[in-house]
Amino acid sequence: MLHISRYENAQAAPLIERALELAEESGSLIVRADALGARATLLRHQGELDEAERLYEEALAILAESGGAVLRGKLTNQLALAAWAKRDLSRAERLLRDAIRILSAVQDRGTLCESQRMLGEVLLEQGRIDDAERFALASRETVGPEDVASRASTRLSLARVRAAQGRDVEAEKLFRDGLDIVEGAHYPRIAANLRKFYARFLRDRGRHADANAFDTERSSVLVIGPELARSPE
Repeated sequence: MLHISRYENAQAAPLIERALELAEESGSLIVRADALGARATLLRHQGELDEAERLYEEALAILAESGGAVLRGKLTNQLALAAWAKRDLSRAERLLRDAIRILSAVQDRGTLCESQRMLGEVLLEQGRIDDAERFALASRETVGPEDVASRASTRLSLARVRAAQGRDVEAEKLFRDGLDIVEGAHYPRIAANLRKFYARFLRDRGRHADANAFDTERSSVLVIGPELARSPE
């Protein structure tokens, strides 16, 4: 739902409750699983990670019986984000690998590239830089040319890998390219994460004035997600 993707929680909540009511009336298991996933995502944005995980798992259990591979892949991604937010990196890795397997089979490139780039970041946070590079590069190959959000987010993931490798020129270009892509678009989480990690990159290299400028820009943007549970780093 658009309000969820924009972290407009107050607007999303009543729509999700209505979607759950309609799902019950429809009798469709896939529709119910989708609505449960939406409620779980809202709870994840609000920091209620345990309840979010429970609802994701309930939705995935429904899909195990009813099919819906694309939705299964998407909700597995979301469950991985909840695990990542709780700093359970091993579980997040396992779930993202499952999502990649599911989504590769159905060739859902839009969601697959997100699974790949998130797995790259999870591996990076475990210190497995070579593996992280492999998945970050794979996400850049998978992303479609019209997918604005993922064109930016996959650049962020690869930028983090390049920074860890000491390939600073490439990293900085990726950060800046990602920011250029989302400029003027309504993707507050992606824009805020790009600014946050770019500011960290600059500060780590002694460029404090430049970093502070990005921190100032970021201060007006609400960031909610695994990045804030402990700001995966």
